[in-house]
Amino acid sequence: MSKVLLLFCVLLLVAGATSSAEAARPTAYVRAKMKGRVYVHRPNYKLYKARKRQRHAWLGQLLPKRLVTPAARSRF
Repeated sequence: MSKVLLLFCVLLLVAGATSSAEAARPTAYVRAKMKGRVYVHRPNYKLYKARKRQRHAWLGQLLPKRLVTPAARSRF
């Protein structure tokens, strides 16, 4: 009886060690963090991934120059 119990415990330890390494797969958030990216769970992420706050070309033609480019300000 003790041999069967010992065998059962050893099998559980061996099976637990192999499945735990497989189950420790990093999440999508961690994988993105390792690559230095921001994780966003959205299916159409590529559509607006590269969008940044930038001035439109047509805005410079419509508005006067002083409104488009701000005057240089002193830091102090």
